[in-house]
Amino acid sequence: MAGSGQAGGGAGGATVSPPDDTPCTASSLHAGNSNVTLQYANGNRDYTLHVPASYTGKTRVPLLIDMHGSGQNAANQLGTSGWSAKADKTGFIVVYPNALNARWNAGTCCSPSVEQNVDDVGFLRAVVQKVIKDGCIDTKRVYASGLSGGGLMSYRLACEAADVFAAVAPVSGATVFSPCKPSAPISVIAYRGLSDPLVPYNGGMPLQWYFQGAKADFDQWSMLDQCMGPTTMSHSICQTKTQCGAGADITLCSVNGGHVLYGDAANAGAAVPDVAWEIFQRHSLP
Repeated sequence: MAGSGQAGGGAGGATVSPPDDTPCTASSLHAGNSNVTLQYANGNRDYTLHVPASYTGKTRVPLLIDMHGSGQNAANQLGTSGWSAKADKTGFIVVYPNALNARWNAGTCCSPSVEQNVDDVGFLRAVVQKVIKDGCIDTKRVYASGLSGGGLMSYRLACEAADVFAAVAPVSGATVFSPCKPSAPISVIAYRGLSDPLVPYNGGMPLQWYFQGAKADFDQWSMLDQCMGPTTMSHSICQTKTQCGAGADITLCSVNGGHVLYGDAANAGAAVPDVAWEIFQRHSLP
């Protein structure tokens, strides 16, 4: 359950861990976008790497994994989510990984990766380790986000890889992995569309998989993270459960929009990269 094992939330009311300032011995990363192939599980997997122009290879920077939706790919996500522009302004690295068959195995969704038992958690752990090996990364500040199926996968990473990821920001996703037993409290910033026809805000099964509602996810993670404090509002559409284990917190941003809600969220003054990064900065691994 949350609270066991290594504490891994970050700040909230607690003190953020100091950044990893150990020297970097080598970095092979260069500014811009590049495609990387990684051998994993007897096959080749790949991802697109975005490195900001400010990257020097000498100062450790945070890392974000941003996962595409079902039927999409890394290029679609790079062009939609707005995370590369945020990385350029703020100075962190973004990885856009590709799922096998364009579907992530998030638990009970999505076909055919779930039936084939594709080890996407292991793959994404391997991606993080490769970027750490190739670059100058602050290993305490690794985060994940994703849209739709990538949002579902973000939740699975929170359930199974809280030792690697300090916080996750699922967009138009739901928790479909069970039993979810994070090794430590982990912060979640969830975005859900009030008129989403595919992953309904109030829950349901418009596709072949059941997705629990936004409030049910908010309550589940508040329980997993042992949140004891009041719920606060911010950015006019976001509610946060505070005083959780290890300084974690749980946020739900309810957007007046549909499934691909990045534009609607930005129009509401709560762009996903802006709000998520604001919260990410308060959370790091111990």
